[in-house]
Formats: sequence, structure tokens, C-alpha cells
Amino acid sequence: MVAIAAVAASPPVAPFDFIKSHVFVEGRLNGRKGTWLVDSGANTSVVTARAAARSQCPPVEVRVANDPYGMSRFVGVESLEVAGVKAGVPFAGVLPKLTDRIMRTDGVFIDGIIGFDWLKQFRATFDFKGRKLTLAPPGAPAVPAPGRHVIPMEILNGVPMVPVSINGGPRRLCLLDTGANILNIRWDFAQASGIRPDDPTIVAGPRVRGLAGNKNTAAVQLKTLAVSKAVFPGVVVSLHDDDHLPWINGTLGNPLFEQYKLTLDARNKQVLLER
Repeated sequence: MVAIAAVAASPPVAPFDFIKSHVFVEGRLNGRKGTWLVDSGANTSVVTARAAARSQCPPVEVRVANDPYGMSRFVGVESLEVAGVKAGVPFAGVLPKLTDRIMRTDGVFIDGIIGFDWLKQFRATFDFKGRKLTLAPPGAPAVPAPGRHVIPMEILNGVPMVPVSINGGPRRLCLLDTGANILNIRWDFAQASGIRPDDPTIVAGPRVRGLAGNKNTAAVQLKTLAVSKAVFPGVVVSLHDDDHLPWINGTLGNPLFEQYKLTLDARNKQVLLER
């Protein structure tokens, strides 16, 4: 259940640190303060073993579909609070080495990951320029306006997916992932859009480090990347195959949206992009 004050001058706002294109906020797990990574690409919120013990989260027996991390332990969560807003999640996964992994990549000591299971209870707006996260209650659907793109969202396996086309090719669903600091496209999607493995513009890409493992990639600069009707020219993306989650045709990370306000409105199945 979401607990927002009945009378409020404005929606709750949480300042965030934006480090290596990752979003970190202060949150409270069962009342205990800590630092959290905000990750719309996670269908289940995650805590460290230390945070679960400190916050007295009881063990629960559950099974999670499409779990990319191979979690075997889960705990109950009474409340997870950001900016004075408490919202429950049915459970959270436990990753014992989560803090170590984030420390290696970003130098931030975290207590857990706030996933889409928590975010979807709000109209959550990421203001990347202003470094703040606004958590408004769900409302009526938005309509297109000057400077605003309204993008249809599908929720597939518990995460937000949006229609993407590259270089004017076919549309496929890609993950909108505020926990990612890269953009990547599956090779089969790239080839369906006219990009060939022997394309001379393809170069060695970054080694992608994630919670599920590391991968070598290639990279290419696209002519265009379109998210519904929002068109981004000259975007550089990584190209690789992820056999772990084959239903994800690509991942749109924060670098694509850093000049925008990005709103995730799960109730109305919309994503808003505003300058």
C-alpha cells in the first residue's frame, strides 16, 4: 500500500546522486536509513544480506519468474520509504555481494535496489538535470503537448518495455532501464534493421559489467534511434546477444534521457519525455 499525505502542496521529491549515469537515493527499509540504486529494469527489489538483517526482514518462501540474478533467498518487506513516502513490496531478493559489485563500478555503498515493483505504484519522474525524483500518485493519462512525448509502455515480466526502431527499421520492444548506464541492442534486432556484422563502422565496444555477469560487446553509431515518435540521431549503442533474457531486444539506459525529464506511469502504461 502506498502512503502519501492526503493533503500536500506538491508531490514528494527525493534528491538523487547521479554517479556514472546511475541514480542513487536515500531510502528507509523498515525505518532504517540507507542508500539505494533506483532500477526500473529490476522486476523485484533487492536488498543486501546486511540490510535485511539490520532491518529485521523475515525470510519468506517465494519463486520469481525471469529472475536474471539467480536469487535463492527472499525476505519480507514491511515498508520501503523514499522522500517520506512509504510503499510496500511483497518481498525482496537478497544478494549477499551486491554492495561489493556496486562499490567496484560506482564507488557507492548501497543497501539495495529499488525495482519496478516499487516504482510502478507511482507516477515516478526522473529529472536528470535537476537531480531529483518526484513520486506523484497515479492520475489521468497524459496527452502529447509541445516539448512532451507520450510513449506507450508495456509491462512484460514485471518491467517497462517501449517500442524502438533503429535506422528506420522494424519496431521491437526494448527495456527502459534506469539501472543501466549504457544503451545496447541485440544483434538479431540490429541485423533486422540493416546492420551487418561486417559493417566497417562497427568497432570494439565496452565490456558490459552487470549484476548477472560481464560481456564483451561491439559498438556502432546509429543513424537514428526512435522510441515511438521520439527520435534520437547519432546514438552510439553496444551490440551483443543476451541469451539469459532473450525477450529483451535491447536496453535503453540513462544516457539516452539525460537531457529530459523521464516519467514512468505504470497505471496508464505511459512513458513521458519532456525537455
